[in-house]
Amino acid sequence: MLILLVVYLWDLLIIITTAVAGQQHLHTQTFDITVGGVFTDRDEGTETQSMENIFKYAIFHYNRLAKEAHNLQFKIRMKEETLSLIAAESAVQTVHDVCSLVHQRYVQGIFGPPYPELATLVHSVCYHVDVPFINVCSSCYDVENPDEENNDYIEQIPRPDSMSINLYPSNQDLNIAFHNLTHKLRWTKFLIIYDIDSGLTRLQKLLNDPGVNQSDILVRQFTHYKDRSVLIDAIGRDINNIILDLNDVNTRTVLKMALQMGMINSNYHYILTTLNIDTFDLEDYRYNYVNLTAYRLFNRRDPRILQAMQSFFAFKTMSNNEVNSRLFTTSVALWADAILAYAYAYDRLIASQLRLGVEIMRPNVSCADGRGWPLGIELHSKFHEISFDGITGKVKFTPNGERTGFELDVVHLSEAGVTKVGTWAREKGANFTLTPTARGGLFNSTLIVTTIVEAPYVMFKNNQNISDLLHQNYTNNDFEGFCVDLLEEMSRALKFRYKIKPITTLRYDDMVDEVRTKKADLAVAPLTINYAREKQIDFTKPFLSLGIAILFKLPKPEKPGLFSFLSPLSLEIWIYTFAAVFTVSFILLLIARCSPDEWRNPYPCDTEYDILENRFTVSNTLWFSIGTLMQQ
Repeated sequence: MLILLVVYLWDLLIIITTAVAGQQHLHTQTFDITVGGVFTDRDEGTETQSMENIFKYAIFHYNRLAKEAHNLQFKIRMKEETLSLIAAESAVQTVHDVCSLVHQRYVQGIFGPPYPELATLVHSVCYHVDVPFINVCSSCYDVENPDEENNDYIEQIPRPDSMSINLYPSNQDLNIAFHNLTHKLRWTKFLIIYDIDSGLTRLQKLLNDPGVNQSDILVRQFTHYKDRSVLIDAIGRDINNIILDLNDVNTRTVLKMALQMGMINSNYHYILTTLNIDTFDLEDYRYNYVNLTAYRLFNRRDPRILQAMQSFFAFKTMSNNEVNSRLFTTSVALWADAILAYAYAYDRLIASQLRLGVEIMRPNVSCADGRGWPLGIELHSKFHEISFDGITGKVKFTPNGERTGFELDVVHLSEAGVTKVGTWAREKGANFTLTPTARGGLFNSTLIVTTIVEAPYVMFKNNQNISDLLHQNYTNNDFEGFCVDLLEEMSRALKFRYKIKPITTLRYDDMVDEVRTKKADLAVAPLTINYAREKQIDFTKPFLSLGIAILFKLPKPEKPGLFSFLSPLSLEIWIYTFAAVFTVSFILLLIARCSPDEWRNPYPCDTEYDILENRFTVSNTLWFSIGTLMQQ
């Protein structure tokens, strides 16, 4: 009995030791995984690199770091198999090529392409053979509140469910983000400039906001790099708030046009929908006090970003400098997180499938007979369980495969460059504060102040002829008066400089026009507030009220002159009137002389009388014209 017990315990010890050794072996074993990347010949990725190279970099960066750096349980090494599709080829050929990639290369996941039309086909193949489809696509989500005429197109876009994962922030989240931003800034009148026909998907919530008057929203398409009409419309309609829903190249082009047209200053506020504002060279804009706001997914000074950029420079074999760092775009970072998300999901799959062994995980699928990967559906479900801090922030997915739980940085352009001023999260909304400088404040700026010379508000210190002084060079010290003292105290409190520019015509309405046309920044003068002026410019609270504002001066009676009856019309009008009377009379006389019907016998009873007369004489035609003019 004792011997049997010892043998039983010995066998149990061997089983436990073997299991522990096997598990330790799995933890030290390297799992080689093949993933596929599908791209097209029209895929440009960024301005200088293709999506295929970005995909290869993401795998290079992942393999470059040890598993401890990723906090994985198992050592997973990836290698890529890429497929370059021809955009012009048929859908049947595209499906055949993708099926060949999955069947012959034994890939365990497909990445890309970031185009709705091709992504639909690739997604259908992946769904058919139960292989996860991972993408970084900004336009592969449903459009919120689509038009009826676009329903057929929208239905073709692969929805983020059933074997599909998308790392790019969804259009639903971006809709809320940009709506929160404009609501926080209290925009009620603005211009939206977009470039592609399927654009504006990130701004549907803003366009359909019932709190905004639709007539105050101007939407224009940017069609050509020399097209300045979109900005001319903004100037003509007096719109200072502009949203640029453009790709990076067109965004730079429009900003450069705005700089050339004098629209880069504190009077204008731009919102960029691109997430790549850190890659823009804004040296020409940062000192003009322009209001430029955008979102970004990551901070380039974050240690994980710096580590990813080191891998990027090593992969591209280029030096680490400011110019090259701009090549590390949001798309590059998202692809790196996409590979890492796949590794996390696969790591969880290995942990749950230890009993099945490694070889079973190698897929043997076929599109022809519909044979799928048994572990593909479970691998896809693991994406919904993972949650980690990636390069682009929190990476987490909903059951539909949409990314959730991430935060966006609210950034604003200042003299120091692109500066973070707050954050946005779906649960909390936009929370940011613009500093006075970021608001296009008055600190250390020079304002053109228009005014009118009138005692005791604005006067010249030397009692000279005003009309002579207005056409000479003068400084602020040449003026004195109540308005000048008020302006000086304002400049001390708000820390700005000013240049007084009096109106040479001495007309108050001209001073209003100076402010309206932005030739002057403000007017400080004894200016009466009325309805017509309030429609043109904004007024502060009155600094002085006169009780005699309701009084008016009685007109002095004047003796009428000899030609006072001519006063209602100017001399030119009277000359034109008399000239018209004589001209019409002459033409009427000429026609009557030429017409045989106007020549008649003055003595109708004498049929032999052969001298005919014309009733339209010179006096008659003049009288006829004057009578017609006087309505007699």
